[in-house]
Amino acid sequence: VFVFYAIDSEQQAYGMDGQGFALIGKGSACFVPYEGAGNTFCFGGADAFVALHEYVSAWDSAGRPNSERLRLLLTPKDSPHQAASMNGKAYPRHEHILYAWLENT
Repeated sequence: VFVFYAIDSEQQAYGMDGQGFALIGKGSACFVPYEGAGNTFCFGGADAFVALHEYVSAWDSAGRPNSERLRLLLTPKDSPHQAASMNGKAYPRHEHILYAWLENT
């Protein structure tokens, strides 16, 4: 699970404060503060850290695309789309499917 977090300035959780993003998986979690200069807070095993490193490396290799290239399409569950042919990903939900892909420039 990819999440954004915010810890109130009057609170502190396990040595962390401020805002950032995290990857949380079974048995491990890796929190990355926005103002952390590349430092991370890891809990449990190293799986989340390794996976996050792979995601960031792939994003870097792709030229660090931003949300301007992100395309989203929501369709009824019984109406599949060709998003997979666009190197996209399908996120099936109870009554619909959310497709996400990066548009080539």
